[in-house]
Amino acid sequence: MAMPAPLSISAAGWASTGTSTPKTGEATVVPKAAAKQKGAMKFLLGQPKEGRLAEIPGDNLTYEWWGVEDHLNHERYRGETLVQADTPQSILQDVGVTEIDFVLVETNGTELEVVEALVPLINRIKRIGARGHVRRDGVPIFQAMESCLKTNGMQTHVTNEEMVLAENPKAAGPV
Repeated sequence: MAMPAPLSISAAGWASTGTSTPKTGEATVVPKAAAKQKGAMKFLLGQPKEGRLAEIPGDNLTYEWWGVEDHLNHERYRGETLVQADTPQSILQDVGVTEIDFVLVETNGTELEVVEALVPLINRIKRIGARGHVRRDGVPIFQAMESCLKTNGMQTHVTNEEMVLAENPKAAGPV
């Protein structure tokens, strides 16, 4: 049974050493989904690396990638399971991460909720990259993600592939 990819916070470990690859003991894999709330959540099972959390607002979920449109609707998936979820703030505190250089958010549809869940940490995050090419009932989520990040003091840029890149000029210090 395919399970969701665990949250990897290895980039935070790399930032503390300034190296481009982690040394032994600097990467931590957390077997939880990053979400706005703690608890068990339904996870839809697809092909390997093709699952997603079930509860995403919108009836018609689509994305376009290099000119090809695909769907993320329930019918696409072959089953479901429950996974444990936690907030990014709680996960990082539990494993002792004190500085965050870069966060990449790519979750097959819940990127907006994860970006919103990062807000309590925003003053400690130097850079964020978040995929925003999912559309909920035809509305792209990258606009709401960019608005959230700008409202919280980050400088943003949206790529032609609808990825939101954000930099925090004020980020510094422990979480």
